[in-house]
Amino acid sequence: MANDDSGRLGKPVMLSSPRTGEPRGFICCEWWCMGYWLSNGSLNQCVGSSSQGRGLGLFSSFARPSVLPRSRLVKLAWPIVVRFAKGMRHVDPSQLPEPPRAKLVKVNSDVLVVGGGLAGLATAMELSKLGLKIALVDGNGELGGRLIHVEGELGVKVSDYASKVKDELGDQALSGVVFDGFLEDAAVGHSLDGSRLFQFNYRVIVVATGVREVPLVFPGNYKVPMYTGLTYLKLAKDGLVKGEPIVYGTDEWGVAVAKSLVKAGLTPLIMDHAIQPRTGRPSDLSGLRAIMGAYISETEVEGGRFRLRYQVPEGPKRFSEGEATGDALVTTVRVPAIELLAQLGAELVYDIVLGGIVPRHNWGGGVTGLSNVYVVGEASGLIPISTIPIQARAVAYSIAATYGLVKPEEADQAVAKLREALVTSNPAALDAFNRLERGLHDVGYFQEPNVPEVPQWVSDLYFLDKADEQLVCFCEDVTLGDLLRVTREFTGLRGVKVTVLHDEVPKYRELKMPRMEYIKRATGLGTGACQGKLCMVTANLMLARLTQRKPGEFGLFRQRFPLNPMPMGTLGDAE
Repeated sequence: MANDDSGRLGKPVMLSSPRTGEPRGFICCEWWCMGYWLSNGSLNQCVGSSSQGRGLGLFSSFARPSVLPRSRLVKLAWPIVVRFAKGMRHVDPSQLPEPPRAKLVKVNSDVLVVGGGLAGLATAMELSKLGLKIALVDGNGELGGRLIHVEGELGVKVSDYASKVKDELGDQALSGVVFDGFLEDAAVGHSLDGSRLFQFNYRVIVVATGVREVPLVFPGNYKVPMYTGLTYLKLAKDGLVKGEPIVYGTDEWGVAVAKSLVKAGLTPLIMDHAIQPRTGRPSDLSGLRAIMGAYISETEVEGGRFRLRYQVPEGPKRFSEGEATGDALVTTVRVPAIELLAQLGAELVYDIVLGGIVPRHNWGGGVTGLSNVYVVGEASGLIPISTIPIQARAVAYSIAATYGLVKPEEADQAVAKLREALVTSNPAALDAFNRLERGLHDVGYFQEPNVPEVPQWVSDLYFLDKADEQLVCFCEDVTLGDLLRVTREFTGLRGVKVTVLHDEVPKYRELKMPRMEYIKRATGLGTGACQGKLCMVTANLMLARLTQRKPGEFGLFRQRFPLNPMPMGTLGDAE
């Protein structure tokens, strides 16, 4: 978030655990991380260091949302606080000036596009050309999403799309506005400053929510300053961070972040536990320092720097060891942002090619089982960035064909071009989209598999003896060890086994895994104000990998309204 009129970020601060007071290393300056800030007792993480005294900090820590229900001291002292507050009240509340009310804004459109990144912008442009009235909503202060910050590395001019959409849609292009989901029969959103509440009326909704960069999980991950790729990139461009960051992740986005940091004058080291770059092109790492196939085993913090110890598997029970030092750990590992789709009731399935848990949809973007919901861009699965504008056109023409604005043959041609683009850029994604459309993701050879790897779990199965040091939920201090203990208790097992022997298979098949909603209630996972945005998918995939079960057996949390923190006064003013 910004701390002055220029829109520049302030130097970020590390938050602290609401339970223990220990530092929590994850640093995210993006609007969707507001819930994480609130869970840790802060209104913003990127406004510079606080100047409050030690005593004031002690008292303010009692007011943290996650501490209040657990603090016996607060409960015992509360009557005294109430009497003191009444004694200080020298003015009747009725004599106080009326606070400003949030303005209710109704937005009418044929198609509502949620997300202002490349996918949302391209889809809005195509739909507008076809004569439909479009409204676009995005939580960022400016349209363009994360890709606008790495335009020089990916060959896509997102800024051109953003300027054209602003000109075409005018005040129907809403930036700095959060789509909160559905309250009874109303689609609701609010401005980040709480001054406006939006009610959206539409015939079709297009979900272009993109992806979220999530924390890495490894022993001692809470100790080091860990940034999202977009956050660190913004801070580097504003001159607020310097030095030698370690960038984790080697897909298109990760490589683009690393190369952009080099241009900003930093000397990043890029790491991944994949043996080859996830782009599929080893040449993409040319000019970069890189360590591949590395699993992090230990963390040491020394002043303003940290040391990561890692192991590289070289065979059965054989590892080579090494160390890497840096000033910051930058996570570029992404998962599709599926919270809105989950609230809408979309069928969500696992596909490693598409980045994890994605909605079932057809080639035209129509979400299976939902008549007026479409998905586009990386929310539909991690596809090459160069193919997103082509997919946007296919989705737009599919919507237009439904309402008779174009012939079905034209929509088929747009879909055919998307198929052709994936044939050359990512054949595996082509096969994955075919499975989703035909329902083959859970049949025969294509049956939903066990999870072969979790990109954000950078210690994997090798360091389970340190499960209590691997923080999964940064809001509520839930570790991998907590998840394993609760899973064991729900299933009645003496322990969670990674390897299932042949004579144990019948009993293993009879086991019923606990749903994530029950795990949430038992551990506190996802009960912070971030509502599981940072941990839900990670926890699901890690448990599925450890227990050799399908992610669908664990499921996801219920996605309740609002999907993002909303001031109660803003919602109350809508009555």
